[in-house]
Amino acid sequence: MKRKRAGRILFCAALAALVPSLTAGAKNDENTFTFWLANGEKDEFYMDYAENPIIQYLMAQEWGEGDNAATLTLEFDAASSTNPADSFTTLIYGGDFQDVMDLNYSQSSVTQLYDEGIAMDLTELAEEYMPNYMELIRSDPALYREAVSIVDGEQKILKILCINDMGQDQYQGLMYRRDWLVRFGEMPEYVWAVNADEILQMEWEERQGAAPEITNYYEAQEAYGTDESAWTAGGWQKNPLYTADSEDTWEVGVGGTRGNGITCSYGDDSMNTYTDNLVFPSGTQDPVFLSDWEWMLQTYEEKVWNNPDYTDDSGAMLSSDNTYMMSLYYWGTSTRGDFSSAFGGGAPTIYYDADSGKIVSGLTSESTRLYLQYMNEWYQKGWIDRDFTTRTSDIFYKIDAAGQLSGAVPVYLGHKTSQLGSVLDNGSIALTKGIMVVGAPLPINDVIGENEYRFKEPDTIYMMGRVAGSSMITTAAEDKNLPALLSLIDYLYTEEGGVLASFGFSKEQYEETQDAFYTEYGLTEGAYVKEENAETGKTYRWADNNPESQDLNGAARLNRLSLGYHYMGAMDHGYSAVEQQAIDNWNRYPNTGDILTDIAGKIEADDTYNTAYAKMTEAMQSRLASPIKAPDETTFGYAWEDWVNAIGDAGDILQEYAQAAYDLYSAAAE
Repeated sequence: MKRKRAGRILFCAALAALVPSLTAGAKNDENTFTFWLANGEKDEFYMDYAENPIIQYLMAQEWGEGDNAATLTLEFDAASSTNPADSFTTLIYGGDFQDVMDLNYSQSSVTQLYDEGIAMDLTELAEEYMPNYMELIRSDPALYREAVSIVDGEQKILKILCINDMGQDQYQGLMYRRDWLVRFGEMPEYVWAVNADEILQMEWEERQGAAPEITNYYEAQEAYGTDESAWTAGGWQKNPLYTADSEDTWEVGVGGTRGNGITCSYGDDSMNTYTDNLVFPSGTQDPVFLSDWEWMLQTYEEKVWNNPDYTDDSGAMLSSDNTYMMSLYYWGTSTRGDFSSAFGGGAPTIYYDADSGKIVSGLTSESTRLYLQYMNEWYQKGWIDRDFTTRTSDIFYKIDAAGQLSGAVPVYLGHKTSQLGSVLDNGSIALTKGIMVVGAPLPINDVIGENEYRFKEPDTIYMMGRVAGSSMITTAAEDKNLPALLSLIDYLYTEEGGVLASFGFSKEQYEETQDAFYTEYGLTEGAYVKEENAETGKTYRWADNNPESQDLNGAARLNRLSLGYHYMGAMDHGYSAVEQQAIDNWNRYPNTGDILTDIAGKIEADDTYNTAYAKMTEAMQSRLASPIKAPDETTFGYAWEDWVNAIGDAGDILQEYAQAAYDLYSAAAE
């Protein structure tokens, strides 16, 4: 049974005594505002979100100016944890909705809610009473496009964004079993004369001539053999880490020396002390180009598959008969990218092309055809999961979790908190012993197609955006003290208010407030410490007595409102070395995004648009994977033409609508 704390009750009672408008039955008072929360029912630390220490602090302040100046009472209702979308719909169409409502579970656009008399027009009010918020959204055209609604050709502010400071950061991406390369592979004898990092510093046009004539390492071996002069002439150089002989002293989970010069150590804490000297053929420690991935997967095939010294608990060897290198999203790709972004264009969707500054359709583009052709080659080699089209229930970032957790699948899309490093090492499962999973950047094509589709950095990446949700002020509040409410909300977009909402009280603020919650739960040093980490550049860290992993951390700050500016990108989360390396790799290339997702709900969708969108979705679900699974070049061609015919003019229609919407909102941002 959840309990209320006497200290909090006394605080509320004292506040009510000081402010007559806060007495019982004041729900309709002009200084009382009700909020609907979408994210969960109750908190284990308090029965009512009004007891949140930051909410208590905000209610103790005066907001607004002149005749509007007032202390406010904030009351909260929470959605059903089982079906918040239904809760939202029932409220708004039942006519008994709150003053401020989280839009994250709305099944209607905010424009539609405005047309139906539910969402308020905040345009003039925001300009007058939310200067910090308006300055923030105007500082970033993408934010402004998201914040502004166009109604009958006019710009309107109908919702208030919850904004992150870390729009480029993402915490999931490509991962691979590096321990397999170290334990079973061999150090490449030659690497590119100009390594991958140097190539990426060049202008795109220069990159073609910088790579070796033959980028596939195994094909170069076959072509050049032991002739060092031939390697040199082909654009390679001797790998200084390679040794002709290397004693194999490898121990699972400990490290050692093997594979023509590969050395490795897990150290006492594998997540922070894991080291090895392995380089890929392009000369870097990470797989940067598709040719690096080819070398990696072929090494897996030749050194791990059919290896009698490496078996599962039943004694069975891994092979193409019982496993594979990687699975794909059941459509064949994700509309947010992954490998499909490597071929000089975005994913098979409607996206923003950074080079042209235009919205383009990647649905039937040559870059998409190259992706499908390349995945078909991998599929025919047995590297791709033959059953990927049946995995409709697997979430995108952890495809085929069973195969991944067993240790049999070496490449997958995963999340930093649950798959990286040695966390899957299970002494009872033979294939996970000594495992080390690391993050990889999205690859760049250097092996297939004409020059215009090679050596380009990926356009579309699955990333967190800066918008973390939004809320609307409803017409239920139109006769209340909106200047005071909007002044309070605007405070959450100042540095002081944003830090308070993001992290909670500092030590100084606790000493000033003597907050009962912080006292009861031992947060007398504050919830966080402002202390710049010279290594990471991060400005804040959680206090020692407030670990991020505990629910107390969330209860001590304002984490359930879809409002305010979140400074989480400035927080030093204490990531392990392996986690930080992965995050750095996943954030290597800038995000331009899936534009249909970016402007969802902003296009005035008519039957033409809706029909085209449905046509695209049906084709992606039923036909996109067919070219990947084609048994030969001829059937690949038939499957590709079938895909093109299935899309028809849908791509052109969606592109036209998306470009019009993009132009409209870009103009609004200027």
